[in-house]
Amino acid sequence: MRDFLDEFYSGRAQADVTKVVDKYTEWPDFAKGNAIQIARDRDIRLVNESDSESNFEVRFKVIGDESNGKVELQETDVVQNFRLRRRRRQWKIMEPIFIPCISVEGELSRLKAAIPNAPDETFLSNARASIALLESRQ
Repeated sequence: MRDFLDEFYSGRAQADVTKVVDKYTEWPDFAKGNAIQIARDRDIRLVNESDSESNFEVRFKVIGDESNGKVELQETDVVQNFRLRRRRRQWKIMEPIFIPCISVEGELSRLKAAIPNAPDETFLSNARASIALLESRQ
């Protein structure tokens, strides 16, 4: 669970989301969403655990969303509850079937890496403005 969240939260998973999702989950036919929630902090709490299942609550301090390189700021707390099941001596996330939040640092790295291959001028302009906005909030 923590490895999965660490990969997403740090932004390392964004380069190959499908590979990371396959490694840590048993989600059917997962497809990327079109928006990413950006959080400045997270807190993980074990709710309960047995030999074969466990439940975690993860509370994110979300500062905004990003879509097509554009960051929209809106602070809120987001709570995600994860249900894990042990499969062949490894924990896999069963629910929920969506991506957790990404850190501000992870989002900055992701946007900077996307600039050289920007699909269009709109994305490029959005990404540059979003980088400046996020850096001013650090």
